[in-house]
Amino acid sequence: MSARRAQLAVFVRFVVVNGANTVLYYGLYLLLRLAMPYLLANVVALAVAILVAFWLNARFAFKVEARLSKLLPYALSNLAGAALRTLAVLLLVELAHMSEELAPLVATALTLPIAFLLTHLVMADRPGRLGRTADAV
Repeated sequence: MSARRAQLAVFVRFVVVNGANTVLYYGLYLLLRLAMPYLLANVVALAVAILVAFWLNARFAFKVEARLSKLLPYALSNLAGAALRTLAVLLLVELAHMSEELAPLVATALTLPIAFLLTHLVMADRPGRLGRTADAV
């Protein structure tokens, strides 16, 4: 498999994993809302979703070992991605006058390549070097 095709396969798996994980997060959030305040439900659902996404991205999307040493950098990359998506939502709503309901979906789509890059950097066998996941070697 060519390196370009391998990267595309990784990206497609990344999109599938993170799409499924978004559904998991939202479903868990709604379920937890039945038993706790919304902010606590959000924090718990987000924590679970990050752990699940870490494992799924490592095992399925990038096909690398899910090492505990990569969990903190992965969580931080998710935090950076969330901050970027939040900024994108703000700009889309305030400057582009997009609806508040649609803006998060568009912001997620716009920031997906950056989220992929950040996750790839964390999951790569050699930090800071792209293309060193199982599919790319």
